[in-house]
Amino acid sequence: MPSTPINPYDLKIGQYVAFSCRHPTDQLTYEGKIVGIVDYSTARQLEADLVPYHREVSKLISTLSSYSTLTYLILEYTQSQDEDFKTLRVVRALDWIDPATIIIFEPTASFDVRIFNRKRATEGNTVVELLRSHGYIATLVN
Repeated sequence: MPSTPINPYDLKIGQYVAFSCRHPTDQLTYEGKIVGIVDYSTARQLEADLVPYHREVSKLISTLSSYSTLTYLILEYTQSQDEDFKTLRVVRALDWIDPATIIIFEPTASFDVRIFNRKRATEGNTVVELLRSHGYIATLVN
């Protein structure tokens, strides 16, 4: 039996979530920790392109309120590049989030993946790059 969609307005600061937005060209799944729930005047200081994004979502949701009256979520996430990890933030209106895609989760500990019986030692780098290209934070441990 399918679970009941989560109302974006029930999300709370400190929760770890994954979700997608109802935007015609934004196919990303956002995943991270909610670090803020703010009004438009605060949100626009963190992300400049909220109005164009809102216009695109409005094409799909005709009843959407003005961008200046919406409540916004600040999501913090980690992105890996080479051996470096950066903490980034994205701002999205709660009304833009597709409730059917919201998942609340607890962060998990790291785990090791071992690959055996390979002829070339450089194949480990290939596996790490494949994992990174799919959104995983990965590093090679010898």
